[in-house]
Amino acid sequence: MHLSPLISILFPIRHRQTFTSVYIYEAIRMLMRIFFKARLCYSGIDEIFLPFYR
Repeated sequence: MHLSPLISILFPIRHRQTFTSVYIYEAIRMLMRIFFKARLCYSGIDEIFLPFYR
């Protein structure tokens, strides 16, 4: 799973719990993006959350 540099900085991998939380965050992010695309609200939501993604 791709991890952006921003996420690597925000969630430094120091132990197994933190490492797992990064993967959970990435999975939730993908599910949210798929959900909002299906709801046709993706463009508006993307403008709000894009700074946190990239």
